[in-house]
Amino acid sequence: MVVAFDNNVLCLLLHPEADIPNDPATNKPIERAQERMELLMAHLARQDARVVIPSPVLSEFLTYASTEYLDEISTNKNFSVGSFDQRAAIEAAVALRRAMKSGHGKKLGLIGNWQKIKVDRQIVAIAKVERVQILYTTDRDILALAADSGLEAVHVADLPLPPSKTPLLDAAEGGDAATASDEPVASEPKPPSEQSHGVATKKADPPAPVLPSSPQGAPTPQQPDSSPPAALPARSKQ
Repeated sequence: MVVAFDNNVLCLLLHPEADIPNDPATNKPIERAQERMELLMAHLARQDARVVIPSPVLSEFLTYASTEYLDEISTNKNFSVGSFDQRAAIEAAVALRRAMKSGHGKKLGLIGNWQKIKVDRQIVAIAKVERVQILYTTDRDILALAADSGLEAVHVADLPLPPSKTPLLDAAEGGDAATASDEPVASEPKPPSEQSHGVATKKADPPAPVLPSSPQGAPTPQQPDSSPPAALPARSKQ
């Protein structure tokens, strides 16, 4: 299994003081965003998945985070940096040409500035040539560009919530956590027509799961690991 992260997702994973991106459905910080990421990473660790960090993402991340994180990324066998090389450049050029022929213009109708969209297109192109199966992001432009390139992309707000540790208390209080605790670890995303973010990811019939499914013959885990997986970097505090 090969996945990729954008900058905000990488920050949620490695930088404990990172700002929480907004959920487009509520325009408020994503509920329990870091817990969602921990659940995802535990699942990916069990899959022995490879996490690709596109080089533009790494550059942006290191602009705001300490370079000590570079050691965590470079020494961890589950991480690799995807370069914007000749193959990625060709992939990006093909996507740009397709957008210009579509009638939506080189920006594909997106409202972001051109420089940002060019970088986002590079991120998607790198993910394509690295044979990434799911690109995790919090950026609507990346969601749209990925869909245009036939790459599945998932917003962090669409990741499942971890099961509640106090379901009876949550039920008594009538809070949202009681509902969240009933959601399975490997739940499927909403179909494009029902997604709250207004940008459909790669269409599939039936829709692909938000989290990659377990290897054939292995049951899908229903509970997150009680401790961080050893194969993944521990969060560092600055």
